[in-house]
Amino acid sequence: MFTDRVTMWMMHGYFPRVEGHAFIQLSCTPLCHGMGRALLFGALMKGGTVNFVGQSDLSTLLEDIALVRPTELMVVPRICDLVYQQFQNELRRLSAHVDDRVALESAVRAEMRERFLGGRIVWAAFGAAPLPARMVEFMESVLDLPLHDAYGSSEGGGFMIDHRPIRPPVLDYKLLDLPDLGYSRIDLPHPRGELLLRSESVVPGYYNRPDATAEVFDEDGYFHTGDVIAEIAPDELVYVDRVKNVVKLSRGESVAPSRLEGLFSTSEVIQQIFVYGTSDQSYLLAVVVPAQEAVESVGGDPAVLRPRIAWSIWRLAAEADLHAYEIPQAFLLETEPFTPQNGLATDVRKPVRHKLQERYGARLEALYTAMEAFGGDI
Repeated sequence: MFTDRVTMWMMHGYFPRVEGHAFIQLSCTPLCHGMGRALLFGALMKGGTVNFVGQSDLSTLLEDIALVRPTELMVVPRICDLVYQQFQNELRRLSAHVDDRVALESAVRAEMRERFLGGRIVWAAFGAAPLPARMVEFMESVLDLPLHDAYGSSEGGGFMIDHRPIRPPVLDYKLLDLPDLGYSRIDLPHPRGELLLRSESVVPGYYNRPDATAEVFDEDGYFHTGDVIAEIAPDELVYVDRVKNVVKLSRGESVAPSRLEGLFSTSEVIQQIFVYGTSDQSYLLAVVVPAQEAVESVGGDPAVLRPRIAWSIWRLAAEADLHAYEIPQAFLLETEPFTPQNGLATDVRKPVRHKLQERYGARLEALYTAMEAFGGDI
């Protein structure tokens, strides 16, 4: 039944057919994930060819893309990070030989598009997690195409594309107030709350789990997505964060960690970041995995690396006009990346928050204690 439902919403146009092109897709999404299966089915339904990456750790990803030369690409934010890192590497490699920075960046973008991405992409989208506007702009400048924002769930497939519900399969939606987190349908300037949907593609329930089924469907048959959404206009919905991920700080401010993590991960010196906060504290902390190039450039010296990372966080925060409470005031340095192998990231490279909290929670709480002892300066 799930396959039939996924097939249905794909036939309704979630993945467009591009006339005049041999459809070739590179799958960067694992088949244990609903989107991975949907991409596979969608390509085959359109008479296309699907290629899979050579290594599941993404170590050959850019090489795979260059060899396959896909016409359609569906990516997750981590893959955009890899493209951005490659762009920065190319800039550093060539900067000593070119004086005109604007011309150099334009030339590297063209090289990325033609050599690293195959030069044949005619449609591209991202999903699985939000992508900062800064990264969307970068990817679009490299692809020379719009990068579409796809939103959905394993229980129902695709619900939205570019912030607008896909009709069909979506029949209706509504927002549910979350008073404990400070989100309401009467919020200004935009209503906010948990997104509830009625859709033809949603599964009827969880197998042999009537208790779990009752938790995610209300009495009118609306499916609880578990996502906080802002309705910025009729039928225009913007993702904020997972309900269970939102942190309410001690002074009442609600913070969406994944949005901040997406922003700060665009830094050239940050490979990964985990933003942490509790209702007992008025500010955030973080765990930062520095980019390998940044580590090498300072000879691995944390005394030099720390201020570079801190400056980068504050610069990005200023550019994004963040509130002071949205900026981590201190961070732990971590040399081991968050991966599926150590359980700190999913197969699509989304952070596994409860595992990250288990591993770093005690150290982060100790950091809070130390900062209080030193008057917030450490």
